[in-house]
Amino acid sequence: MKPLIFNCLAILCFGHVYGQQNFTVTGKVPQSLNGQKVELVLFDVSSGVSLGSDANVAIVSNGSFTIKGTMSKPYTVADILATDKKGNRWSVNVVLEAKENQFVAQEVYPNEKHFNNKFSKAGIVNSRPNYIHQQLDSVELALQDRNTKDNKQQLIQKEQLTLLMNYPNDDCSVFELDRISRHMGNKDLALKVFNSFSPSVKSSFLGKPFAAAMDKYSSTKVGMPAPLFSVATDKGKTFTNSSLKGSAYVIVFSATWCVPCQIVQKKMLVLYHKYRPQGLKVVYFNLDGNAVKWKKHIRENKLDWINVSEGVNWQDSKIASQYAVNAVPVYLIVDKQGKIIYNGPEMNDVYYNNLEEYISKGL
Repeated sequence: MKPLIFNCLAILCFGHVYGQQNFTVTGKVPQSLNGQKVELVLFDVSSGVSLGSDANVAIVSNGSFTIKGTMSKPYTVADILATDKKGNRWSVNVVLEAKENQFVAQEVYPNEKHFNNKFSKAGIVNSRPNYIHQQLDSVELALQDRNTKDNKQQLIQKEQLTLLMNYPNDDCSVFELDRISRHMGNKDLALKVFNSFSPSVKSSFLGKPFAAAMDKYSSTKVGMPAPLFSVATDKGKTFTNSSLKGSAYVIVFSATWCVPCQIVQKKMLVLYHKYRPQGLKVVYFNLDGNAVKWKKHIRENKLDWINVSEGVNWQDSKIASQYAVNAVPVYLIVDKQGKIIYNGPEMNDVYYNNLEEYISKGL
């Protein structure tokens, strides 16, 4: 996994609301689970948070069960969990579709390699999305044990994204593309993969919002002019970055509850005071709707730069969405000509070790 710095926050790439859609899971499991509980736990792909509820539970009878529910998108990731009478617990990760899903677990081998405490030979049958999902999982399993000097998680993501190019006509490929790439700072490969999809997939109900998200990503890449915005300061005044024309400045997206943000914040304060005499400005966004907590944070940490907030929680931030922010902290540096010369996530500068170098270039 990536270091914690980029795992603090996820913002939805998909801005479209689909409404509630019905699904059914009809399962066939080993007889040893008769009378036992089966749970279906849905996950919000954007945050990894469980969307499960007590309603998504069934008791196995005659080796079968049925669970019905609703989901907000055409596809979602879910775990199917069960515990036998001996207390052995198994699970399998699947992709649910907004229709009937036929789950089959023919055998259970708790000690099988890569399937410890999981259903073996289990999954949703006759499902194209689950076939693709299993191919992606096989890539991860194959690379887990590989000795490499490269970042293993980045290598897995690269291999998985490349694999998706083999399925250009499946709209579920967009779902998997978003799931894998949303926490990647540099999305150039994701954009390349998306562009390899068929026109019908790119214009599908999932393709259109993903394309819009990629447009925002492209507009904040190094070399692009910084998108303009207006926002309230902690003093209640309106600030716009157009007022910084001719000045070099840093744009920061942060949150009071984000621990890694506070670590990089200390580094940024030192750099700000060092380069402020040369004209450096800092525009520090707080993605937290709690104004009292935000202003207390400013006082306690002596944040004497330009502090701004839309007064909403992160998921409702229009400016964060405008800047394709999908994790915090995010740092960008804009030069005196108004062009972005540094984008931490895009440049994979995970710990922001190159901030000072690019601040100097901007000045």
